[in-house]
Amino acid sequence: MSPTASNDLLPFRMVEHANSTSLILTTFDQGADVFEAYGYDAGGYAWQGVAQTLIQLRAPHLASQVKFDSESSMFTAYGAAPAALVELAHLMREAMTTRAVLENALSQVTPEQMD
Repeated sequence: MSPTASNDLLPFRMVEHANSTSLILTTFDQGADVFEAYGYDAGGYAWQGVAQTLIQLRAPHLASQVKFDSESSMFTAYGAAPAALVELAHLMREAMTTRAVLENALSQVTPEQMD
C-alpha cells in the first residue's frame, strides 16, 4: 500500500490497496469553529457525517461507490472507484473552505451520522 497526495487533494491522502482505494483525512483544523458552533468536535466521525450529507445533497451517484470506516482521529472513505473518492475529496474541500457549504451540511446532518 502506498500513500499518495497531490496538491488538488490536500489535506487528503489517497492510499491504494489491492482491490480498493482509501481517502484519508487526519487534520481537522479547517472548519473546526463551524463544527463547534453546531455542538460537534471536528474529527473523523464528524467529517464522515458531513461527507454522507454532502453525498445525499449534492452527489447521490456516489452513495453506491463510497463506503466509510472512520475513527475519531481519522476520516476514511474507501471504494473500488478512485474517481469517486476524488470527487468526494473535492466536495469536502469545498466544505472546508466555504463556511456556507459546511453550515448547510451540518444543519442537515443527523445525530446518527455524527457517531
